[in-house]
Amino acid sequence: MSEHSVLVPVQSGTVIQDKLKYRLALVSELRLAGKSKLQISQILATEHDIVNERSGEPLSAATIGGDLRKLRQQWKDDAMVSTSAHLDRQYMELQEIKKVAKIVGELAVWLNALKEEIKLLGTSRDKLTVRHVDWRDEAADILRDGTITYDDMIIYGFDKELAVELLKRAGRIVEVAAYKE
Repeated sequence: MSEHSVLVPVQSGTVIQDKLKYRLALVSELRLAGKSKLQISQILATEHDIVNERSGEPLSAATIGGDLRKLRQQWKDDAMVSTSAHLDRQYMELQEIKKVAKIVGELAVWLNALKEEIKLLGTSRDKLTVRHVDWRDEAADILRDGTITYDDMIIYGFDKELAVELLKRAGRIVEVAAYKE
């Protein structure tokens, strides 16, 4: 085996497809090793007997360039799939954190996970805030069981008006005056 040999698993397909996969694997390896199009062409010809089938000459720079374009697109596609899977995993982890935080009554943890979800999904407006209609209803559900009090929310950093609003949504207070200084 030469210093530029690569093992390519052979799977079903036509001979032409298998040759192309093999050539693309070699081109990829050589390009990642910093080789130029001309160097790649020469190495393919001398070490792997990959030449232009009509002329018997080394592959042209245009052919190697076409291979590199295919590879770049393949790398972009692979990166998109990988990124998408990573985002999906992060999203599911945030959903689990929110679920557990809701069960154990950790409003601050739940809200922080919501902030991270907003950042992950890019659904914030000009700046990230937690003053979105959808989260308030969910926060009110958490507050209904009574494990989190007005004082807890103030300790967690909520402003007084927001704490009162959430407690009102939860049906835990009807008289606002008792909570104002």
